Amino acid sequence: MLMEANNKNIIIWIVAVIAMMSFLHVTASPSFSVDTLKNSEDAYRYDPKGKPDPFKTLVTEIKKDEKKKNLPLSPLQRFSTSEFSLMGVAWTDKERMAMVKSPEGKWYTIYRNTPIGLSGGRVVEILNDSVIVEEKKNDSYGKIHRERVILTLNRNGVNE
Repeated sequence: MLMEANNKNIIIWIVAVIAMMSFLHVTASPSFSVDTLKNSEDAYRYDPKGKPDPFKTLVTEIKKDEKKKNLPLSPLQRFSTSEFSLMGVAWTDKERMAMVKSPEGKWYTIYRNTPIGLSGGRVVEILNDSVIVEEKKNDSYGKIHRERVILTLNRNGVNE
């Protein structure tokens, strides 16, 4: 009796699976022939005009010179290095800092490696009474060489 019930359940499952397979086969697999697609006016054809190349990378490399052109200039990079006045120098156990005054009369704190000046200058050293800035300059032959500009401390309103 138990065997007959098990066999009956197995047969019902087999019939159900076959019915589902035949249903899925009929609805999920439309058949197309190559001849039908060639003659059909409704067949989709890819037209690449005006569309991006799907194989071209979306990320483009920005060259070093282009990066510099796109970056906004800080207030310290809008004037020549020699136009700044060194107003004071301070230091802690870990670092030195200096205060400079721009031609506009605004004061800025600078540290080592701070960009300053129109020629891509950077603060290379801060001493007790001066700041040394290294700039990149182009000579008449187009070669780039480094030039040091020294800002000295302004004492009693007179630059030394």
